[in-house]
Amino acid sequence: MSISVFIAWPGNAAGEERAARAVSRALEHELATLPDLAGRSLAGVLIAGADPPSPASIEALLAGLAIGPGIEVTLAIESRASTVGLLADYHAAGITRLAVHAETLDETAEAALRTAAMLFPRVAVDLTFLRHEQTLASWLAELERALRLGVGHVSIEEDREEAAGSDLAAAFYGLALERLSAGGLPPYEIAHFARRGEEARQLLHGATGGDYLGIGPGAVGRITVDRACHASSQIESPTAWLRAVEEGREAARRRVLAPEERLTELLLTGLRLRAGIERAWFEPLLGAPLEAVLPAQQLASLTEDGFVCLDQTGLRLTARGWLLCDAIVARLLG
Repeated sequence: MSISVFIAWPGNAAGEERAARAVSRALEHELATLPDLAGRSLAGVLIAGADPPSPASIEALLAGLAIGPGIEVTLAIESRASTVGLLADYHAAGITRLAVHAETLDETAEAALRTAAMLFPRVAVDLTFLRHEQTLASWLAELERALRLGVGHVSIEEDREEAAGSDLAAAFYGLALERLSAGGLPPYEIAHFARRGEEARQLLHGATGGDYLGIGPGAVGRITVDRACHASSQIESPTAWLRAVEEGREAARRRVLAPEERLTELLLTGLRLRAGIERAWFEPLLGAPLEAVLPAQQLASLTEDGFVCLDQTGLRLTARGWLLCDAIVARLLG
């Protein structure tokens, strides 16, 4: 079995060294506290935060994790914080994949992506649609520029404040689906498009029920032992989280998810995948076939109406059901 690690960096307002010590200490605590972690291989590492760690802190952190060859190590960073020298240092520190959070593909973001493309084998960008005064034409232009920059992974998210109705949101999403697919980046998850082989391994690992540690303010984790999923949720406030770790107090709330809670999570993440919920990973986690844990009447109705497909491989959305994922999950959860 494998496990991935998500680091929510606590920020450097209280000092880089203090933040680095706290993250290292919290990671050691999780590894010692959570059950059945011995002997698990590392699936990947994701480091994120509005105020990211220094390259030196990342290098020290990765040294402690004993990163092996081929392990995906992603750093999610704001475009404004990605200078040429800093990105080069991150690459030297062991980052293999850079995810640039841009919202809009402005000059700063484009410069960051150009530099990243010269340094990292895999580069991703996060974009937002339905922004204030954004048009379909300007959205298309952003997507075209992203493709010209050679980005191998694009994530898109609807602007919550500027959402102007489902029809308009569907038009923006449909445009991204069409253009990115034509440009060689088909969707592998509803909000994520990638060139073949450049899908975010961390995302796929978690979406298919893989175990992961969550370290840092607000981070969550899931560890499965004998089909029991142990959930952890770290203190959200960076200040309170730092204080708890430094004082040796528990910085996370822990509980075992009820079977119906675990089913809900796996449906929510699995059906968003283009490949859907595959029996090969789903049924060992639940200990039962798909047909036994899903309502037969709703499943039959959705299949008959052409929204889902259930076969020997598993359960997945059809092209017709792709844009109605949330509503379909709601029906299955009844």
